[in-house]
Formats: sequence, structure tokens, C-alpha cells
Amino acid sequence: MNSAIIEHVKLQNITFWSSVPCSILNPLYNVFSRSDDIRSVTATSEGEAVGIASGAWLAGERAGVMMQNSGLGNAINPLTSLNIPFQIPLALMITWRGKPGMKDEPQHEFMGKITPSLLSLLEFGAEEISTDLVRLEQSFRTLAAQLDERKSHALLIPSGILSSQAFDVTPSNEIVTTSVQNFLDNRGIPTRYKAIEACLDTLPELSAIIATTGKTGRELFTIGDQERFFYQVGSMGCASAIGLGVALNSKLPIVIFDGDGAALMKLGNLATIGNQSPENLIHIIFDNGVYDSTGGQFTHSQTTDFAEIAKACGYCNVYRANSIEGLRKSVTNAVKESGPNLIHMKIAPGSLKNLARPTVSPSEVAFRFRTFLTKHKL
Repeated sequence: MNSAIIEHVKLQNITFWSSVPCSILNPLYNVFSRSDDIRSVTATSEGEAVGIASGAWLAGERAGVMMQNSGLGNAINPLTSLNIPFQIPLALMITWRGKPGMKDEPQHEFMGKITPSLLSLLEFGAEEISTDLVRLEQSFRTLAAQLDERKSHALLIPSGILSSQAFDVTPSNEIVTTSVQNFLDNRGIPTRYKAIEACLDTLPELSAIIATTGKTGRELFTIGDQERFFYQVGSMGCASAIGLGVALNSKLPIVIFDGDGAALMKLGNLATIGNQSPENLIHIIFDNGVYDSTGGQFTHSQTTDFAEIAKACGYCNVYRANSIEGLRKSVTNAVKESGPNLIHMKIAPGSLKNLARPTVSPSEVAFRFRTFLTKHKL
């Protein structure tokens, strides 16, 4: 059964998978981690895994997520506020712990009971994988057809379907030793709008930019709409995960415009970025110390050193800046250096009054961004 599932994944050309560990899925992890045809990335949370796979789809791949249903709740936010409005389709292989009638741990009982109805509420197609090879083939054909229609689809895998295996992949990444470069001065902390303008003036014309949810994306759109811009709405904290998925499947410079509040929400993303080490990734955290889009409540960035965190997570180059001149120097260096790169940029709270919202629908933003990336596939 293990080999049959792997064969159908390859036949349906699902070339990229992000996952969160589950012992039931070890046979698939082992094969995908060694495959020349499939890229596999382990995430620190299910929501992050959804973001990474979504980025891979934006870069032109057919992508999927493997997870245990006990973590499905962690994926609900990006699935509902990223994948559905942007029509980013994902193949979901979800182990069905606590399936009614099957003995399992007590923490899986309730989620096991509601898993099919939860997927139904998401309006995703969902079906249990069968050991009958004809039905199995049909399940994967249905999955592929749904992906072609830009709809996510789930295959549920109960215990006992896959033969048991130990995880036997050896980690290949080494700890990176890097230093933090400071471009700090007393020229005055700029607004986010001015900082974004400076970035656009300094970055290569063919760089693709993922802007975190809220006023960051709205300001980027106000400066000037372009097909190479992805304005994230919802799925807070996932911009860096999306950017990682894009960077692993594109040779273009990939730039993340992140916020301090969003970065704090999914700090595990930084560990995955450092582990995967995409050379073409520039991660910029605009830090104003507040949740600007929700009324200016304080974040915890006053007691958080993003630069040191990125250094500890394995980013190759890390910069601190607090002025437009320092930001320009940081971006110029980051473009020249092999990444991943992180720039921690201090900015002033606040934004433009009567700030515009993107007039392009999320699904169109995703489609044209994917078109831009695939057009420039190197």
C-alpha cells in the first residue's frame, strides 16, 4: 500500500510537500525526503506547512500538505483566509486519528469524530483512502481534478493503512555561523510607507514581493500595483512561510515584507527558513512595536531581538537598520549575498490616512503572481 500511494503521488505530479510529523506517515516522509522527483519540507506547525505549500503552488508547483488530524485546527486559519479566498489549491493527506470505532488515545477521540464534518464545513472534498487499488487510483484522480479547478481536496488515512516504519532520514543541514551587521544612526525612524518605497527603489526589478496582511500590503498597493506583488490578506504570520515555499521553487529574488506582530505569531517559520537555507530569500521585518492594523496595541517586539533570533535560526546574513539610508545599505548587501537574509528595520507607528485597499481580488492576485513567477522560471 505504501508504494501504491507513492506511485499515485508521482503520477499526479504532486511535486512539493510540506508536513508536520506523524508516525503513521513515516513511510511517505522517508521516500519523499530522498526522492529526486518530490521536494519535502518539514514545518514547525500545520499552519506554517499550509503557508509553505501555498508558496510552492504560487511558484508553479502542484503542492500538498501532510499532517495528523489532531493538528487540523492549527491549519484552519490559513486554509480559510488564504487558500479559499486566493483559490490556492492543496492536496491534503491527513491521518485520521480517533476514527470512530478504532481504539486510540483519548485526546484524539473528539477530533476523530468531527474530522469529516470539519472538512465538509471548509467545503473541501474529502474521502477516506481505500486499500482497494482501483478505488485508490480513483481517489487520486479525483484529487488531481479538484486541484486543476483550484480547489483543495483531502485524503484521510486511518491507522493501519500504511505499513509501520521508523523515520530514518539523516539531517543534512549544518549550523550556520553568522554575525549581525548594524546600520544604525540618528537620522530619524521613517514610516513604513517611506521604508517600502526605499526597498522598491533598491531591490532588483524582477524581485517578487510577498507583503504580510494588514496595512503593509495596503501601502504596497497604494505605492503602485504590480503583478509581482502578492498582497496577503488573513493568515497572519504566514507571509514568511509563503515566501519560503516560493523561494524553494524559484530562482528569482524573493522578498518578504513582514511585520513584528506577524513574525512573532509564527516564530517557528524562522527556524524552518534557516534550516532550508534558500539563497534567494530576503526577509524584511518592519518593526513599529504595535499591531498597527488592529488599533495600535503593543507587540512584544520591545523585548524581542529579531536579529539575534534569525542568527540563531541559521540565516546567513542579518542586518539591523533604523533609517532609510541604513535600510538601503542593508537591502543592497542582502541582494549581493547568498541568503537567507534578514533585515530588522525599525519604523514609526502609524500609516497613511484613508489608506486604499487592493482593488484586485485575492484569486486574481494569486493567479497573476503565479503567472509572473512561472513566466520567469529559470
